[in-house]
Amino acid sequence: MAKIATNLGKPDGFYIIPSKDIQKILYPLPVSALWGIGKKTEELLKKSGIYRVEQLALMPDSILENLLGKNGKKIKLLARGKSPVTPPSTAKSIGKETTFGNNISEKAVLINELLKISQLVGYTARKKGYKGRTITLKIRFHDFITFNKSKTLENPTNLDDIIFKTVTELLDKVRHKKGGVRLRTPG
Repeated sequence: MAKIATNLGKPDGFYIIPSKDIQKILYPLPVSALWGIGKKTEELLKKSGIYRVEQLALMPDSILENLLGKNGKKIKLLARGKSPVTPPSTAKSIGKETTFGNNISEKAVLINELLKISQLVGYTARKKGYKGRTITLKIRFHDFITFNKSKTLENPTNLDDIIFKTVTELLDKVRHKKGGVRLRTPG
């Protein structure tokens, strides 16, 4: 519903769909308007004579399951304006990516950015009560070649200085390329 409301609310991207109007707004739309329906699913539905959200919403579950497998029920719920809710899972990682406006070639500037990001990751981990043992640095160069370097610590941590020390060690293991770095991620 959020995707559809955003599209309806252009150019600002803000639109509230009252629950009483869900069918009136959703049903005339093409099936491709629903989240989760890509080109392949859209083609499959069209080959089966399903072009509009209303057709999808009123289709028997058995037919949709034959067509779309286990996603059939979920897509039907979306067609009816209902979102299947999944409980949040425990975080497996905490990270922060930064894409720079201009490519950065100076190591001192990169290290300063790493310090800021390490502090943010450490703060987030402490705030949520998490600690981690594996620190990963992701670097994407100007030519979009990407390197991931990781180090597993003996003891879990959420301390900025340990995160920062580890990512700077990882940075030293990466060959710098002319043209600079576009993106950096410690986590």
